[in-house]
Amino acid sequence: MDSGFNTTSPTNASASTTNTRKRKSEEEFSFNVLPSEILMHIFSMTGLEHKSWIDEEDYSNRVNDISLVCKQWYQLSREPLLWENYPMELREKEFPKKVEKLVDPKFTKINSLYFVGSGRPPSIAPHYAHLVFGGYQSCLECFSVISKLSESEKFNLAQISKSLTSLRFKKYYMKEDVLQRICNLPKLKSLNNWIPSFDPETTFRCITKLTTLEYLKFDFPFTFRNYPNTDYLLYLRELSNLDRLDFDDLPLSENLSHLVKLTKLRVLKFHNLLQATPVFFEGLSTLTQIQKLTLESDDRFFDFAHTLSQPLPKLTRLKLRLRIPSEQFIFFLTPFLPSLEYIHFHGGPYTFLSRNQIEEMVLLAPHVHTVELKCQGITQEDVEELQKKFNDKVKFESSEFYPY
Repeated sequence: MDSGFNTTSPTNASASTTNTRKRKSEEEFSFNVLPSEILMHIFSMTGLEHKSWIDEEDYSNRVNDISLVCKQWYQLSREPLLWENYPMELREKEFPKKVEKLVDPKFTKINSLYFVGSGRPPSIAPHYAHLVFGGYQSCLECFSVISKLSESEKFNLAQISKSLTSLRFKKYYMKEDVLQRICNLPKLKSLNNWIPSFDPETTFRCITKLTTLEYLKFDFPFTFRNYPNTDYLLYLRELSNLDRLDFDDLPLSENLSHLVKLTKLRVLKFHNLLQATPVFFEGLSTLTQIQKLTLESDDRFFDFAHTLSQPLPKLTRLKLRLRIPSEQFIFFLTPFLPSLEYIHFHGGPYTFLSRNQIEEMVLLAPHVHTVELKCQGITQEDVEELQKKFNDKVKFESSEFYPY
């Protein structure tokens, strides 16, 4: 006869309750109960962002670690969203193998590509780029690669151009038909370090189509010097979203005032300056929207008899790699200083500065908090004395001093 009482011992009941709670806890906190969208977001925060130190192998290993956990995570590891930041590098000699990777459906939303050419025209690299940007139907030079692709693989390859936001090049001579295709990429924001191999007017007319562009790094080839009457920068006024401009070997006869209309332009860099002309500094003085400026020369001696005609009110960071004669140092820097917070000066072993000149520079820059120096004449003892004088308000940094 059932007495109506629970005959389970207190010990067994307690154990049963504990196991039940444990199972519920495991179910409650299991990653697999999360929606796929949340899991994908979590996965994307495990080092799969744009990082300069992550290469293709490292990126693949991180995703493969995710894929080994369970069947669901394996399926998610094949999602294009998880591969959009994959640092795909397309070297000329390895291109056929890389195409085999690119046609995988998981790469259909990849947002950046890095092309590495031979640096010697003629090169097969432009034809490969032509292929990637959807020109496989007319790319006869790549026939051996195209002939191996199925229709679905060609379709996957064509999808890549719809998601690309960043293109970077090295030792790469751009053909006109390739640039035409690049300028039709709907989401492109960054075009980095390419060298045109055709006339400058056609080049810049193409670039004006890239209305989504935010970053442009452009290497002026020597052949452009054969077109002295071309006003290159006039065309760039159309790129209203530009935030950053990098120039290599810019002809300094160019009128920088054309860039005034680029109201979103914050960062401006000039590498391998050929000379310091009045026209250059007059134009630079009009760019009051600039916040970060870099001026570098390729070990050339300049006569810095000219500088800005007026300060740039928003300029907070200045990086100089110039051989400025000691007697012209303060004169040249003075109009840059009023709003600066960070100063980096690399004068090399040919620029001799004294502690008094550095003091004068800092006194003319009331907002500066960091000064980095690489030049002759400034010792570690000088740095310590400068720290004391300014009560550690200004941080002086230098990992390298050139000996007397």
